[in-house]
Amino acid sequence: MTPSPYAAALLNAVDTAQADNPLAPVTVLCPTPAFDDVVAALATGGPRLGVDVVTLDMLLSRAARDLAPRTLLQRSDVAAFVAAALAEGATPTPFHEAQLHTSAATHEALTDALCALLNSPAGWRTQHGGAKLPEIVAQLTERANAHFHDTHFTFPDVVEAAAASHRGALVTVGACAHDARTEWALAQFPDATPVELSDLREHTERVSLISEPDEAAYVTGRILDAVADGTPLHAIAVAYCEDAELPFLTHTLDEAGIPYHAPAREVWAQHNVFRALRALLTLRPEEMHRHQLVELLSTGEIKDSPGLRAFDAGSRDRLGTALTGRDWDAVLATAARQAEDATPDRERVPERSITAARWVVGLREVLTPLWETKSWETFAGAFRDVAGAVLSDQSQLAAFLDPLCEQLAAQQGTPNRERALEIASAFAARPTRATTTGVLTVGPLESLDGRNLQLAFITGTTDAALPGTLHPSATLTQAQQQTTPEQFLARRGRTLAAALEASRSIVLTRARSGISGGGLTEPSTWLDGEEVPINALHPALASGERTPISRAELALANALAGTPSERAVRYAQIMRARQAGEAGEFTGFVGSDVGLRTLTKPISSSALEGFTRSPLAFFIERVTGNWVLADDAAEMEVAAADTGTILHAVFERWTNEVWLDNPARPACYADLDWDGEARAALERILSEELAARRTDQVNPLVWETFAEQALADVLTWLKAEQGEAEDGWTPLATEFAFGNTEDEPAALLPLPELGVELPVKGYADRVDYKVEDGAVTLRVTDYKSGKGKTTDSYVDQKTPTGQVKDGAPHYYFQLALYGYIVRTLAATGDPTELFPGGPGLWPGDIAAVQARYWFFRDPKDSHVKITVDDNAVATLQTNLGNVYRHIQRGAFPPHAIPERWASDERLRLGVSNYNALTAILPPLDFDQPLPTEYTEPTEPADA
Repeated sequence: MTPSPYAAALLNAVDTAQADNPLAPVTVLCPTPAFDDVVAALATGGPRLGVDVVTLDMLLSRAARDLAPRTLLQRSDVAAFVAAALAEGATPTPFHEAQLHTSAATHEALTDALCALLNSPAGWRTQHGGAKLPEIVAQLTERANAHFHDTHFTFPDVVEAAAASHRGALVTVGACAHDARTEWALAQFPDATPVELSDLREHTERVSLISEPDEAAYVTGRILDAVADGTPLHAIAVAYCEDAELPFLTHTLDEAGIPYHAPAREVWAQHNVFRALRALLTLRPEEMHRHQLVELLSTGEIKDSPGLRAFDAGSRDRLGTALTGRDWDAVLATAARQAEDATPDRERVPERSITAARWVVGLREVLTPLWETKSWETFAGAFRDVAGAVLSDQSQLAAFLDPLCEQLAAQQGTPNRERALEIASAFAARPTRATTTGVLTVGPLESLDGRNLQLAFITGTTDAALPGTLHPSATLTQAQQQTTPEQFLARRGRTLAAALEASRSIVLTRARSGISGGGLTEPSTWLDGEEVPINALHPALASGERTPISRAELALANALAGTPSERAVRYAQIMRARQAGEAGEFTGFVGSDVGLRTLTKPISSSALEGFTRSPLAFFIERVTGNWVLADDAAEMEVAAADTGTILHAVFERWTNEVWLDNPARPACYADLDWDGEARAALERILSEELAARRTDQVNPLVWETFAEQALADVLTWLKAEQGEAEDGWTPLATEFAFGNTEDEPAALLPLPELGVELPVKGYADRVDYKVEDGAVTLRVTDYKSGKGKTTDSYVDQKTPTGQVKDGAPHYYFQLALYGYIVRTLAATGDPTELFPGGPGLWPGDIAAVQARYWFFRDPKDSHVKITVDDNAVATLQTNLGNVYRHIQRGAFPPHAIPERWASDERLRLGVSNYNALTAILPPLDFDQPLPTEYTEPTEPADA
């Protein structure tokens, strides 16, 4: 059998070397990707004695054995030397004088520069040309070289050892040298003979595509076609001109199920074990910030911990909120106190908050010894203990932990969090293991050097990537690197020439628009031949010209051929429904009674109001249970909700202490000692509530300002309360609760048109009464800490539940609903049904029931009130009847959300999609009277 031109050239070179002695040793040196090709080609000539095929790494590894007991210099060794050289108290360097010796950037840059110079020939190191920083680095390199000389060897040492020990002929395959160091290494073998490989190229194509994903899909499809035509996978290779191409290529190859081997496309920072190690270093035992704990839990590598969702819900629960510092201890202390004083269940810290706090406190105990260490060596050992105790995946831990701890232990001085994080961050960009699942080679342009291929793809052939860019260094001169622009271009040209000769068929590709951030996408001027532009790839799927490379492309091909998959049909239906604005399952109408589950349990007025604002948000939160929890960070103000909670508690306690639970109270509420005992009690209660609710979440100075404002607020409230007492109003109950726990029966609102009763729950902050001419008026009050102007513009006696204004719904059901409940129970004549443990009799015949919002911080619009008469109740029943009917129908369309500077809903639901839907879907109606016999409306095809 006649050998191929590639094999013939190799065999001829070996025969020439062994011409005088068939047993003479011959070493064939080839690029690593070409190793298998060279071995296979030589095997076609029959058995050969004395022939050894090696790569440069193999050749140097053999020589390294003779340098024992010295070991190869590692980057961690150099980093430890740099840390010692820049430590406080070390021999002064210019970096000490410039106060840069503690900078992580200085350590990192110096380590890189010293590694480069120590692994370069000694003659290069002094070619700094008097440049200040390169000269300083060169001097430090000489110190390092003397320090490591007897214990470690470098690249030049092992190259010289290999050259000195080499015996026999040396034959090189391909260009081999693509950088300055490899050029120098090969120059140490002056008798090496290059193999005269013939140009294998018979056919060249040059194409451009729309973007990198299309480019990768095109290449992958061509590979599948070639394999189907009988081309062996090992005879195909893909080379890229810039690293940004690699993720696109490997992604499409993975989708197509093609095995390959390629450089690592992931770095340590993408691995959860390393993320967990770094997250542990961010935690301060005295702080234990929730956001950092969430980052730790998000890695999924923490054993014996609450799940991320459970921790989030527990630490952000209204009754068990904790952010940082002593918040965690406060949650546990509050829970212990509540267990002793029999706090009602609805007011207790939930179990999930207790579980989260216990885990944080336990983790704090594990971390505390780490930051009490006095040396980096003991710190590294303590960090090993922490990682072993906290991380669940011990099988992969050593691969990340060992190098990190080795680097930590080499530091000088007292351990500190900032330096530890800087060291960990330096490892973040370290590549993980390369992919080695098959024989198809994917690599940089030089990976084609010396190959014997049938089909090769060269991707990313843009002017920016071919020839590419020479990046200057601040720490090394071009002479020290032996890389001038002319040398760079010469090497790049040699690499391209070798690549173009490595295959019978060469396909050159480029993306006309870049999405990888690679910069210019103009075609390379180094390439000849006309470039054929290829547009969208999917039409070729329909015609059968392209092979689908993934399930998604197969589904698309079937759809284009008229046989779409079920998922494709469903997607088309969704798009058509949204475009037409049809009321259907794809536009917020779920078409079932799934939502009624939320109405079989007691529901609050705020939830019902939320449905009118956005039925879709109601569905997401209330029906599916996907709640959005508050996640306040350290604030420069006290949140409005917290302000209201604190002041509500003060008003409730004060009313109970000075009146409702006070056996020594005067006969008349107006006769209290308002300026004396009443005020003193109010100030004391405020002080106690502030102390109990103090949190590290708020800046201390901000908290002091808030406390001063809170005192002014409660005193203003007290003055207004005195005025109402003098007008005849007297407290009857505080915090009237219904339907919130199993012990609290829900109130029921009849919806007569639907023939159902709606169970509701809530808390009425206060119920008062007033007697005039023997007739009693009851009044329900709900405290508000905001401004009353907006609410006042929507709620009055004519519109007791709010209204649609300027096309937007503004509904407030609470006043009418709470007033209806009090009015209904008042009609029973037995107040104990409403207020267990309260008065045994009403203070007279109930003539009227009022309900109001008291905006106690707003002097201009402090009260919004209505009389809960038959009209108000009927309006409420109409509104909630419509709400019930919409939920019963499964109607949860999006409603337009007002554009505000801060709108969580708009961000969560997606502004563009949400607005596009609200533009074509009319909002639900809540004011239309419902007939007793309800008829399902017919939805038009185009709404």
